[in-house]
Amino acid sequence: MLLNDFMNENFPNLEFRPPLFYSWEIGIRFELGVDYDRDYDYENSPYLQGVYKRAITLFKSLHSHNDDMYIVVDVNDYADGYKYKSKTFSRYIKEKSVLYGLNQ
Repeated sequence: MLLNDFMNENFPNLEFRPPLFYSWEIGIRFELGVDYDRDYDYENSPYLQGVYKRAITLFKSLHSHNDDMYIVVDVNDYADGYKYKSKTFSRYIKEKSVLYGLNQ
C-alpha cells in the first residue's frame, strides 16, 4: 500500500506539516533518559547505553519483523520552493541497494 493511500484510509484530513505530533488530540511520549547529567554525555557511556536499550526494547515491543514501516522526515525547504535531497538516511544506511530502495 502506498503511503498516501494508507494515510487517507487511516488518517483522513491529516496534513503532513510540523508539528506533526501535535496534530492529534492524544499523544504518547516515552521518557528514554532518566536522571540525565552532563557528566554522562559521552559516547558509549552507561547512560547512553541505557537510553539505547530502552529505545530498542520499546521498538521491538511495538513492531514485528513483518510490519510495514513508514518513516516521515521533516525536511525544511527554506520556503524557496526548491526540493533538496535529504541526506537523512544515507548517513546511516551503508548498503547502497537498501538506500536506493527507499522512496524519498
